[in-house]
Amino acid sequence: MFEVLHLEERNHKARGNQICYSLCYTAIMMEKKDCLGKMMVDSKWFDLPNVKTKKCKDATTTVMNIHFWKDVSLCLKVFEPLVKVLRLVDGDVKPSVGYVYGELLKAKREIKEVFGNMERNYKEVTAIVDKKMKIGLILLCMWLHIC
Repeated sequence: MFEVLHLEERNHKARGNQICYSLCYTAIMMEKKDCLGKMMVDSKWFDLPNVKTKKCKDATTTVMNIHFWKDVSLCLKVFEPLVKVLRLVDGDVKPSVGYVYGELLKAKREIKEVFGNMERNYKEVTAIVDKKMKIGLILLCMWLHIC
């Protein structure tokens, strides 16, 4: 039983690190969006050999799309509170289950605020968080008290 939990813990940390890495990369992209746009309209850009491929044209269209950047911004705002909770649980100090639960509720409130407290907008996201909370809290309880 302990070996299975140990393997699940290792996989959980890897997934958590991948999520944090992806969000950090996305945040950096968001900070550099103006530079990316300028790069893709520069005359030197069109001299590059792969610019005429379909993949590159699709990437250029995506980077130049305003709706894409609005969605990226929304994604970062939604995931920021969840990453805070993930880092809290993934840290060296093991918090109590009640504290983690409170932080999850706080994260859900922050997500609702991102969507302007309009239920039709945040309903799907909070449903996913609720579903994962039920499963995750059971595993968290086991992990915190066994390890």
